[in-house]
Amino acid sequence: MNKKQLSLFLLLAIIPFALYLFSDRFVDPDSYYYLNVVCNNGNLNENGFFNIFLPFIPCNFFVIKFLLVMAYFGILFFTAKLGELFDKQNGWLLAIILVGLTLFPTEVWKFENDMFGYFFGFASLYFFTKHYLARGYFSFFGKDFFIGSFLLVLAGLFWNGMVYWLIPLALLNFFGIFLFFGSIFLFLESYFNFLSQSTLVLENQVWIGFVYLGLSSLFLIGIVKSKRFVVASYLLMVLILVFQAKLFVLGIPFACLIAFEGLKILSNSIPMALRKGFKIFTTKERVWETTKQTLIILAILTSLFWSVTAINQFPKEDDVLLIKNGIELSPSHIENDFSAGYVIRYYGGNPSCAGWLCEYKYEGIVINIVDTNSNCVLLEKSTNLQLLKC
Repeated sequence: MNKKQLSLFLLLAIIPFALYLFSDRFVDPDSYYYLNVVCNNGNLNENGFFNIFLPFIPCNFFVIKFLLVMAYFGILFFTAKLGELFDKQNGWLLAIILVGLTLFPTEVWKFENDMFGYFFGFASLYFFTKHYLARGYFSFFGKDFFIGSFLLVLAGLFWNGMVYWLIPLALLNFFGIFLFFGSIFLFLESYFNFLSQSTLVLENQVWIGFVYLGLSSLFLIGIVKSKRFVVASYLLMVLILVFQAKLFVLGIPFACLIAFEGLKILSNSIPMALRKGFKIFTTKERVWETTKQTLIILAILTSLFWSVTAINQFPKEDDVLLIKNGIELSPSHIENDFSAGYVIRYYGGNPSCAGWLCEYKYEGIVINIVDTNSNCVLLEKSTNLQLLKC
């Protein structure tokens, strides 16, 4: 991996934040849960390793988003390093495939514990894979194994979902069983909570997780050239998506590895197909260079698209203005549905509920998404919310 490639990764990490970085708004209501802790000394509803670091994060939107950019860059770096374990010369393209062919970039804007768990998780996968490829098996001995184990524990402490990666590790090697059962001891509740959460929230929907694998699924022909543990891990992690969309991140690196092999297979086949079908003569090297250039352009274009998407996520500017107007009308209490709760609290209001599906009353000032009531007057409407007086 050279400086030019690292610069490209940094650029791809920055582009999705291009319009978002200097905005004082954040994507997703859950971001405001942590913002309330950082900026308003809010109470935490749960215990977690990330909570230890929250008091040290300044209440500055630019600094917080810069941390997210660096976490994303780190993920791209370790994804590229993972690819180089399989192809020293071209493996760095794995990071480009992640950006251009999957929907992983849609996760990077949220100020949550998840993003930092992803960083440590992707780093751990690199060291585990390096250990495995060097020996041909997993063992308790070796620097890379210990580093991978430490990083995966950190990843699980930041975001418990990362511990599902221990399932393929346990099935592939005897030594992985010890890690697997050790993780069950630490994260037993999380193993089952992820698979039983409400399907009324998008990230908890069943089946939808497959969509997040994006265009990488078009290159599953790469399975025939992929190593068995990559294919087995892919199948196991994709199976989990049947139950929980949020866990799509676990299948991303394996989907990218298979797509990488699939692209190489197609690049090797195209010259012969062109020669036979269209009498066009070219070389495998030329086709592969074109493939690489196309992937880079696609990654940049999709990143630009996500940068525009970020500023149009909830809450938008008019949503925030509506919430502020609602607080002015009723600073002591607002009835609301769960989507706006943390945002109302962040801007100084007192919401009736926040963070999870909840019932609310049509009394006084109400902020919700679409529901109406005959006893209420519509005062204001924004892109995603409406302000009612009941």
